[in-house]
Amino acid sequence: MADNNGIYDLKNPAPFLHFGALFEGQKYNGKGDPKFGGEFVFPADHPDLQPLKDKAISVAKAEWPGVELATVGWPFKSGDKRAKERAEKGKDGKFYAGKAVLKSRSKYAIMVSWFDNGKIVEVASDDAVAKANSSKFFNGSECLASFNFTPVVVDGKKYITAYLNKVFATGKGERVGGGRSAAEAFKGYVGQATTEDPTVGTVADIPMN
Repeated sequence: MADNNGIYDLKNPAPFLHFGALFEGQKYNGKGDPKFGGEFVFPADHPDLQPLKDKAISVAKAEWPGVELATVGWPFKSGDKRAKERAEKGKDGKFYAGKAVLKSRSKYAIMVSWFDNGKIVEVASDDAVAKANSSKFFNGSECLASFNFTPVVVDGKKYITAYLNKVFATGKGERVGGGRSAAEAFKGYVGQATTEDPTVGTVADIPMN
């Protein structure tokens, strides 16, 4: 099995969506054990996007030498496909167009953090303190995160799953779906951070260059 060489820490924030499962585990299609997590959406020119894909591919090759990448399920999905799916359901999917979506999950509560009076507060996402500050993790909030790409096999099918270890809310971002932006809500923010369910993605969603 691959070891912690599957860990990747974002160097640059990215929009975080569907954060509801961050604080309360949810079942996949109402089945199985509840999972914590959410989705990160990366613009095509995001500096961490290609390194993330390279990390996922390296984990797959290390676990299954000689594997054909087209036979592996990936945690990435085309934003254009997501936008199309939403449009077909009568929903607005313009935010996804031209971007890449990374679905990440965890069996356990995730360590979440944010700035409070110049200091970083870090607690488990199911903690009462985290839930009381859940507004910092709105749809579209710019977050840093730590992922652990892990190989799994389900019913004979090979997958690379992105487990979500940590999420840091920068206090910035454009709210997806309307409402007050983070820039307005957190005007006092200064500085920057220092410090299993298989998905439907295919190798086509992981451009090699």
